[in-house]
Amino acid sequence: MSTSPESGSTPPTNTRRRFLLPMVVLIAVAAGIGFFAVVADPGAKPSAPLNPLAPPPVLPAPKPTEAAANTPEGLFQAGKYEQALQAWNAAAQADSTLPPGRVALAERFARSGQAAPARFHLEVAATEFPDHPAVFLLNGGFALAEQRMTDAMLSFQHAQDLAGNPKWTESQMKQFVRDAQLGIASVYELRANWPAARDLLATVLESAPTQTALRERYAVALFRSNNPDAALKEFQTAFAANNQIDPPELQMALLWSTLANDAKTEEWFQKAVAAYPKNGKPFRAYASWLLNVNRSHEAAPILATAEKLDPKNRETRTLQGVLARYQKDYPTAEAIFETLFAEDLNDTSAAWNLALSLADSADASKRARSVAIAESEARKHQQSGEAYAVLGWCYYRNGRRPEAEQALALATSAGDVRLDTMYYLARIQADQGTVEEPLQKLTVALQSRGPFIYRAEAEALKAELTAKKAQPAPSTTPSDKPAHEPKP
Repeated sequence: MSTSPESGSTPPTNTRRRFLLPMVVLIAVAAGIGFFAVVADPGAKPSAPLNPLAPPPVLPAPKPTEAAANTPEGLFQAGKYEQALQAWNAAAQADSTLPPGRVALAERFARSGQAAPARFHLEVAATEFPDHPAVFLLNGGFALAEQRMTDAMLSFQHAQDLAGNPKWTESQMKQFVRDAQLGIASVYELRANWPAARDLLATVLESAPTQTALRERYAVALFRSNNPDAALKEFQTAFAANNQIDPPELQMALLWSTLANDAKTEEWFQKAVAAYPKNGKPFRAYASWLLNVNRSHEAAPILATAEKLDPKNRETRTLQGVLARYQKDYPTAEAIFETLFAEDLNDTSAAWNLALSLADSADASKRARSVAIAESEARKHQQSGEAYAVLGWCYYRNGRRPEAEQALALATSAGDVRLDTMYYLARIQADQGTVEEPLQKLTVALQSRGPFIYRAEAEALKAELTAKKAQPAPSTTPSDKPAHEPKP
């Protein structure tokens, strides 16, 4: 779900992050792929969709384990990569169902966010094991994570072809084929070829009917193939098997929100909160959606219910901070995000929101601190346009306009410019006396759907610029009387 942390956005507005990226990460990063359990455990809890300010998904680092120092995992965590490789090779020799050591090592590097060594060891593995499906399944996963759809498709198709080698056991063949099909389905989903994804997922589901996450994924494909009734039935079946996943009514509300069908979205949110009055998640999602559609005053009581049900939940507290920013209650927003950031210094959304809350403070010392936080986060996330947008606004609020312009230029060059970022850009351009260009940005932003904390400011600035544009230009018509009387 990242959507824009600066804007208080929520996952219901982004189909692919809510319903595809958890799956892509499952395949591409956990490598998913046969040996690494690409099909989620039926009892596993799927990724939570409700953190409205989460940064875009990244390769997750492996969790610390109690593994002995001489196990492959323990050796890898200790930075003894060559020894870890040897240990994984030995394990693979003893158990043919395990992946080659190089593949395991590449996958662990990917998990820890070390793309270069992950790619290097995968390339070596492709040389050492050119006929092993695991190599191409992992390569397809890498391509998916990098949005290289054609490369991903070719890798998964090749893995499926290699799975037919008689050297593999029947169970290995089935696993390789299933994982390759799931990878191909991922490409179809990301290309929005929903009928193809639906049909392929239906085939895989026949061989794994108890896989809850897979059934949810199939339900999404049914919905996107214009069959919401069938999708609801699949969500209900999945929920009956595992009530830890999102309730069916909530899943339907989130899906309808991706189609910008506000009536259907609200209908299903209301069904969700009515059906699960003691579950905070539907209330959080409902409040989050209301914020996204510029109905923050209606979000407040819904969020208050979520707080009563689950007062310590970080998502609930984050939404409270976002609501405070919408209401221009910067001291409350600052206090909430200060606490969240202190609890977890790696919470990027808390850091960004804290910086923006401080930047909008009337206290000069707090505005100065906003820059320090934003600069630190920008150094951590040098590829993030949102990080530079936050930094640009903090610079601007501290009177550092040239630096603000540079940061916002980096933000726009990264693509996917958020609505609040468009306001930042328009504000700076308007301060420089420009009218037409910022007016165009504001018009586009205000006509767009989605989270927009600075909507009121954007509306006021647009009105100001529109009035300025309507003013008559200084007259350039020559006077009837010559500037200088001719000499007699």
